Amino acid sequence: MIKIAYLIPGMYNSGGMEKVLTNKINWLSENDYDITVITTNQDGRGYFFDLAGSAKKIDLGINYDEQNSKSFFIRSLEHIKKQKRHRILLSALLYKERFDIVVSMFGHEKYWLTKIQDGSKKVGELHFTKNHKILRNRPWFLKKLDIIRTRKDEKAISHFDKFAVLTKND
Repeated sequence: MIKIAYLIPGMYNSGGMEKVLTNKINWLSENDYDITVITTNQDGRGYFFDLAGSAKKIDLGINYDEQNSKSFFIRSLEHIKKQKRHRILLSALLYKERFDIVVSMFGHEKYWLTKIQDGSKKVGELHFTKNHKILRNRPWFLKKLDIIRTRKDEKAISHFDKFAVLTKND
């Protein structure tokens, strides 16, 4: 039986990414795949869409969202701490569970997941257009930051074993 882990911030939203992921998980679960959903921001909230009975759910309890109302400086410091905790918890889980495939929905782990040498194939999925950050209507200095982040994303993508996107252009 193939063991697959999906990494996503949360499954409590009614968005398209959550719906598509639920459909895939349910199909895979019903066809003898061992599926685990690993979230960081579920925070005790229920899944918006129902998962098949055999899919396992694990929340790492990082809760990146709880820092959103704080100042940029404090938010940045807390983000670094949360990233470190996330990496430690996820690494331990991946080494313990020995998944065959780990699929990142391109969340907070996207820059370092491929460095975890647990033996699994690392797959990335981007459910947004490639330039979604650049296309946002923001002040020029934030736009510059978005361009830098997009370039950093492109570099991260190159480290995954496989990467799935929405369109051929992406």
